Amino acid sequence: MYAAGGSTVPAPSSAVVAGGSCFALVTRLIPEDEANPTADPVTTITYSYASNDAVGGAGYSSTTCVDDPGPPASSPCGTTVVGHVNFVAGTTATFSFLSGAQMIESLRALLSDLEVKKGAEHRLNDILHNALKDLAKGKKNATCDELDHFAKELTHGPKIGSTDTATLLAKVNEIEIALGC
Repeated sequence: MYAAGGSTVPAPSSAVVAGGSCFALVTRLIPEDEANPTADPVTTITYSYASNDAVGGAGYSSTTCVDDPGPPASSPCGTTVVGHVNFVAGTTATFSFLSGAQMIESLRALLSDLEVKKGAEHRLNDILHNALKDLAKGKKNATCDELDHFAKELTHGPKIGSTDTATLLAKVNEIEIALGC
C-alpha cells in the first residue's frame, strides 16, 4: 500500500496486533511537497479485521473510527474500514472485542428482555449459567456443548417467537465462532 507522492513505507499485507496496541498501515517519511506539507494529497486506504486468537475466545464487537480534520471521513467504519491519509492527517480505527463470557452474559440479558414464560426462561438461563461456569474453568468443549444444548432447547423447547428465536440462535452462533466450537 503506497500513499500518493512523497516517500512512503508500506505495511505488510497482514499483521498480528497485540491487544491494546496500534499498527501503522502506511508511514509517510516526507510529504510530496516539502515546502507545503499540509497540501499533501490524500490517499485512500482499505483495511479489515480478519480474525482474532484471544485466549478463551473473543468476538468482534465494534469499530470506532477517528478521522483527523482535512481528509474525507472513513466510510465504512466496521470490520472493513476505508480510511484516508496524507502527511499530516489520517484515520485511526480501533477494533473492539467481547470475551466469550461477556458474550454469554449479553445473551442472558437478551433472553431476560424477551417475552418468555418464566419456567422456560429459567431453564434456558440455567444452561447459559452452566456454559459460563465451564468457560471459567477453561472447559471449552463443555461450554460448546452447553451452547448446543441451549440452541436445541430454543428450537424444540419453549415457544418463543420465530424472530426472537432467530436472534438468539444468531448470538449463539457468534459465541460459538468466537470460542472456536
